[in-house]
Amino acid sequence: MKRYSASAGRNSIPPKKLRVGLCGLGCLRNNLLALLGCALVAGTTTAQTLDGTISLYSDSLFTTSEASDTAPGILTVYVVHDKMTTGHVSVEFMVSGGGGFTGTWLDETVQQPVFVGSSPNGIRIAYNFCLSPPNHVLTIRYFLSGTSATNSYLQVLPHPEEPTQQIIVQDCSFWLSPAAGGTLRVNPSVVPTEATTWGRIKALYR
Repeated sequence: MKRYSASAGRNSIPPKKLRVGLCGLGCLRNNLLALLGCALVAGTTTAQTLDGTISLYSDSLFTTSEASDTAPGILTVYVVHDKMTTGHVSVEFMVSGGGGFTGTWLDETVQQPVFVGSSPNGIRIAYNFCLSPPNHVLTIRYFLSGTSATNSYLQVLPHPEEPTQQIIVQDCSFWLSPAAGGTLRVNPSVVPTEATTWGRIKALYR
C-alpha cells in the first residue's frame, strides 16, 4: 500500500518507478499505461450501463455511509468499488466535500501499488491483476473540527480531466464503463417515524 500525504507532491510515484510497476503487469501494461499516463483512452466504445458504484464508508466492514462531525477528531473514509458482478483492473474518480462539510483532507493510503494523483484533485488507480468485487481501493483521513453542517457530505465525482465527465472503471476485458458515485452523509438529520406519523394524525383534526 502507498500513502500520499499533504507534504508529498501531487504525483506520489515518480515516472521511472511508475513505468517499472507497469512492466510487471504483463498483459495489462498497454491499457494501464494509457490509464496512468494521461486518461483512460483504451476501449473507447463503452457500455453505458453503470458498472457498480465507487462507494464511501465510515467503517472498515463497509456497511455505514454516515458520519458525525460534532467534535474535533479524525474521520477515516473507505473508498470501495462495489455493487457490480465482474472483476476490474482500474478506476478513476475524485472525492469532494459539499453542503457545508468543513473537514480537512489529511492523507490517504492507496490499497493498490500503481496510481497517479490524489482523491481531492482526481486519482487514477491500477491493480496488479483482475480483482473480484468488492474492491477496497483507497482509505482517506480527514481532520474534523466539529463544525460541519447538518446533511453535509462527501461524494465521489468524475476525475476532472476525464473528457466524458463520468466516473470511469475498467473491467478485466479492458472495457471502459461509467460507474455511479457514492455519498457519505455527515451529520444527517433524522425525523423519528413516530413523530412524523403522529403529526399527520393531528393534522387531520385541525
